Amino acid sequence: MTPQVQRRSVFEYASAVHWTRYLIGAVLVVGLVVSLWVYDLAGKFEADQVEYDPAKSVLVREQLTDEEVEAAGIDIEALEQAMLAEELARLDEQLQDDILEAAEAQARLVESSKYKNPFATNPPLPDEMFNAYLIIGADASGYLADVIILMLQPTDGAAPIMMSLPRDLYVPNACTGKYSRINANLGGCKGVANGPTLLSMTVAEFTGITIDHFAVVNFEGFAKVIDVLGGVDLCFDHPTRDAKSKLEVGAGCIRANGTTTLAWVRSRSTEQLIDEQWVKIGASDFTRQRKEQDVMFLVAQKLTSFSSLGSFQGVATSLSNAVRLDSGLSFSNALALAWQYRGLGKSQVNRISLDYENYRTPEGALVLAPTSSFNEALAGVYSPAAR
Repeated sequence: MTPQVQRRSVFEYASAVHWTRYLIGAVLVVGLVVSLWVYDLAGKFEADQVEYDPAKSVLVREQLTDEEVEAAGIDIEALEQAMLAEELARLDEQLQDDILEAAEAQARLVESSKYKNPFATNPPLPDEMFNAYLIIGADASGYLADVIILMLQPTDGAAPIMMSLPRDLYVPNACTGKYSRINANLGGCKGVANGPTLLSMTVAEFTGITIDHFAVVNFEGFAKVIDVLGGVDLCFDHPTRDAKSKLEVGAGCIRANGTTTLAWVRSRSTEQLIDEQWVKIGASDFTRQRKEQDVMFLVAQKLTSFSSLGSFQGVATSLSNAVRLDSGLSFSNALALAWQYRGLGKSQVNRISLDYENYRTPEGALVLAPTSSFNEALAGVYSPAAR
């Protein structure tokens, strides 16, 4: 390779590898020169000058031998080695970061395998202590539980007990034994249990209470139930909306149909028009749980509009395809059970709740870990359950 080719390859290499760096540098230099030139026009600055005579340089170059030119030129090999060393250092730093990230992920997996929560299970209670019902609201996929409500009727005639379980509750799966979100149990365990059965089994381990019966309602079924009952009365202090759940209502009380009631219950991005501004209001799952329970009480009140169980059954017949029941509960028995609780008000039910904390799973999911005992909360409203 001749010295002339060597000099050209230097500039080509620099252009290919560091064109951005040189371009930025050039812009800064030009900006500095212009600034100094303007400053000098004002007579306030005298800069050192660098000789610029390319014709002279050409003449000098022609008088040098190839060896002299090579000696005067840039050591390309040294430059390339320096650039390569810089690139290797950068790659090594990235590799170390990747190794550290992998080690942290492995540590989280080990932590997960050892994760234990003393409040994730509770001691079993006598099966004859309660009639236990699980109301399951399935999401659009049918494999995740959007609503999980536990209803307990003490067999000694004490007041009913109600509790909503958060979808993100982090407890052991009754089939695999591994911790997961409780709502994922609705996906079932192949060859072992269908979705509603597995969810009932997992709830039983968490609460210590055997589930006697379950009912599963999807979005469409929920809306149909509300429509068959003639709608429910909902009141809003301000115009309210939620684009995600497709909620759009004005201020005041309305007779909400199934679609509007479902949008209200599911709303997690609720906004209200207050002082001519849309303001976000409570949007947590706990807010949704309260709304779910409130709608159940509204449904119980709607049943009082029917003169008899027979008249209710006549209307409710159309709901047979909207609700899935366990094999031990017939549709007529389910209607009779619902009729039994007609007119039930909030003051007649003991509602319990637990304390939770956020927990980040090894996969990065944010879940809710219980920090208090279900059994203690239950015993607080029904002392015979204390263990």
